[in-house]
Amino acid sequence: MSNQVFTHKDKISDLNDEVKRTGDHFTKKVTKAMKKESWKLNFFELVWMAVVSVCIGLYVAYNIGFGKSPDNNLFLYFGIYTAFTVVMTALMRMFKTTAEKEAEQKTQRSLLRCNNHIFHLITKSRNCFMDDMDETQRRIYAATIILQNPESSSSELEVAVQDLTDSTALAQAVCRIESFRHHGMMARIADEYNNIADLVEQHFNQLYEVYPTAAQIFMDRMKGYAPNMQDGLSRNPGFLERTLNAIEHNDLNIVTFEDVSAVFSFTFEMLNGREIPVLHPEFKGHEDYMVAQDKLDRSRSYLKQSIAKRNSRLKALAELLSSELETEIVIPAMFSSDELVEVIENLYKEYRKAINNAIKDKNKKELRRLKKVLTSSFKFQEKVNRHQRRAERYLAAFKSIQKSYNKQWRKHGKSIELILGDEKGSSKDSISIREDYITLDDMEKVTLANKLITLHRHTLKEQKIKHKKFIQIELSPNAYKRLAMEYVLILDEMLHFSQPEEMFAIEFSNMPCLSHIDINSPSRTKVGLAILSIEELQQTRKKVAHRLAYNLREYYKVALNQSTIDYFVRQYGAEREYLMNVNQSKLSEKQTVEERYNINIKMKDWEKRFTPTFKRMRLVLSK
Repeated sequence: MSNQVFTHKDKISDLNDEVKRTGDHFTKKVTKAMKKESWKLNFFELVWMAVVSVCIGLYVAYNIGFGKSPDNNLFLYFGIYTAFTVVMTALMRMFKTTAEKEAEQKTQRSLLRCNNHIFHLITKSRNCFMDDMDETQRRIYAATIILQNPESSSSELEVAVQDLTDSTALAQAVCRIESFRHHGMMARIADEYNNIADLVEQHFNQLYEVYPTAAQIFMDRMKGYAPNMQDGLSRNPGFLERTLNAIEHNDLNIVTFEDVSAVFSFTFEMLNGREIPVLHPEFKGHEDYMVAQDKLDRSRSYLKQSIAKRNSRLKALAELLSSELETEIVIPAMFSSDELVEVIENLYKEYRKAINNAIKDKNKKELRRLKKVLTSSFKFQEKVNRHQRRAERYLAAFKSIQKSYNKQWRKHGKSIELILGDEKGSSKDSISIREDYITLDDMEKVTLANKLITLHRHTLKEQKIKHKKFIQIELSPNAYKRLAMEYVLILDEMLHFSQPEEMFAIEFSNMPCLSHIDINSPSRTKVGLAILSIEELQQTRKKVAHRLAYNLREYYKVALNQSTIDYFVRQYGAEREYLMNVNQSKLSEKQTVEERYNINIKMKDWEKRFTPTFKRMRLVLSK
């Protein structure tokens, strides 16, 4: 027997084959959802089985009734009839098997093609997002994506660090650090880091002022800490809400290219088996209390939706202003409305400086461009103000309903009991926790793929493109936004994520890292890698558990005892310290409802403030 030596290339080839098999197995499993039993086939099977039963019954009945066997002619008749039905059944089964196989192969091809289309859309929409940046921003953004990828090679990390820092010494150092990390040699990493610590700190501080996310991942990589595939990446907060509002108002400016890419990524996840956990409280008790609780829930949902819409408008306004001006002002990834208002006001001040410079230089082209941007921004600000007024109305309604709820709680809610897991409560008034998952079953995945393929065909027709595959075309920026909006409409029909709790669960769930998937990989490989990434992703329920615990304590006045806290920590991965703070009402003591939701924002009337500046602009433009 010969000894076979496997090279590194052989191992990589075997791994690629395994990934393809994973993708192939998944798509075949999903396509089986299309298989249906034929009533015609079942009918013929029943017929010939009935004939056999009749023959046996006839023989027994003749012998009992007449004391003799029936005539051979009768058996001949039934025999021919049985043979005919058996042949018909066999032929129908053969045709059915052939048709089913063809249908399964067609459905499998549609699934793979749809996955391939969406993955290309993720990449192309991300390129549109990068096109809006200047070269420095693009360089840092691309480097951040490479550093966030757990599967990035040493050479890729070298390129990323070189782009981030413009330091050859640090670029070479990260290669050495990554080599040691692969072998778990943390002591050698410490040696390397000690030699470059001052230089790393210097570049970290410079980056952190402008690009905090890039700075943090850079520091982690230089210390030998690679991102974990289980942790995934944070989503862009509010991407679904902004897209739904863009649909509602038919306003493409509301949705950003970052939102577009997030929509395509989310669709890609759902098509490949993603499950996102949601926790719902279920109430059982006195009818008056149940009615009051239902009104409180709906009122709070309306309030949160109005605030989310206002915050989305704020972010869209900030991104509009920052995208059209060279500035070092950074929009925070995780933001409060007060922070966004401050960013917007600083951006308006930058615009005033830019206009003054353009007036000084008599640059009419630049003045027209700045005027156009500011005019659009004032319309956005009016939308912000409109949603602000709506939020204030919902706040007044919420406070009134909360008073009614508190009255019912004093009558009927004091005895309410929180039921955990399989426990049985001693009180007839109780709250239990129901855990759901936002996901698609196999039939829904097939339906989604077919709808998206049809949508892609219509897109090709609208663009008047012939003799080209969908993945080969380059759409206009607005076409990508329209496509993302259509995706959201199709998904909302299946997932109903316009509900506040579902939307919160999606937007604050972690998403798998997909940047390690090569865009030119075969479709089966893409699907296989996506499934492995999704399966590897830790299903964290910490944020939804924190939200539920807060609502239980703040709105339903349910105390979180030690066993409840232990259950939330053990079952949902919640933070014990946070739950203890919630239980002691430290959060509510410090904040009113207005403060908690940042309702009372104060934004200056910038259209009015720019009136004198616009007069000066008109004088220059009229000459």
